[in-house]
Amino acid sequence: MSIITNQQISQNQFIENLQDQYSSYSNALKTQMSSPHARRAQRSRLSQFISFLSHSKRSYVAENPERQAKDAAVSDYLDYLQYFLKARPSTITKALATIGEFYAYIGLEPISIVRDELPGANPQALSNEQVQKFLVAAEANTSIKHKSLALLLGTTGIRAIDCTMLDIDDYIASTGTLCLRGSDTSTPRAIVLNKPTQLALEQWLQQRRQRFTRLNEKALFLNPQRRRISQAGVNLVVRKISMEAGLDLSAQQLRDTYLIENAQTNDGDEAEVAASQTNRAVI
Repeated sequence: MSIITNQQISQNQFIENLQDQYSSYSNALKTQMSSPHARRAQRSRLSQFISFLSHSKRSYVAENPERQAKDAAVSDYLDYLQYFLKARPSTITKALATIGEFYAYIGLEPISIVRDELPGANPQALSNEQVQKFLVAAEANTSIKHKSLALLLGTTGIRAIDCTMLDIDDYIASTGTLCLRGSDTSTPRAIVLNKPTQLALEQWLQQRRQRFTRLNEKALFLNPQRRRISQAGVNLVVRKISMEAGLDLSAQQLRDTYLIENAQTNDGDEAEVAASQTNRAVI
């Protein structure tokens, strides 16, 4: 069995590799599952996942660390199931389990998605009042890093995992845009940040340059150990600031709000909304 490695490959090769591994895995299911119905269900869920990736506008070639790239692919698919196919929580859970078993079979590391990043049973959009309370608390936060991170999450539709992938060069100050490169630097998606978020991010970059002049880490957001921030770290920032506002929010709830509103605004263009995890001003 050929195992997918960490070497850079093209998007087409990546999908072809998965399809080849799917054929091998499908045959292996004959000995792993006695029930024909269970085998069909397992194959169907996995086939739908691979089909989604092959039609996605986003690339999952491993430019970023392998685990992050593969987790991003799964997160995008879970969003597609939840928001656009309106799948039940049980369906989403089964899809996640199937993909996890497939990853294990082909030799990839286990899926590592923070629980707050998984779709909830009943995602609810926050009220405008709640969003504004969060943004006001973010603006008032004394930590420039926390302020910029919270404003970025509160004013765009990006995920916690997207924040962990950002590098310092992904922000273009001259245009006020942020490049979400996903896992392929050749196909970035640029989002236009609003003025308060631009200002906060530029303040953080200035402070970062002054305080960490000898640091080789290229990540935009750092943890206390001066390494790339994790999803758990992103959610911790969101929860701290939301508590200061008298709320109890996660990064996923902020994202839910954006996607639900965007899906209602762009009804009928599911592919475009699914691909956009961006601010409303997209280029």
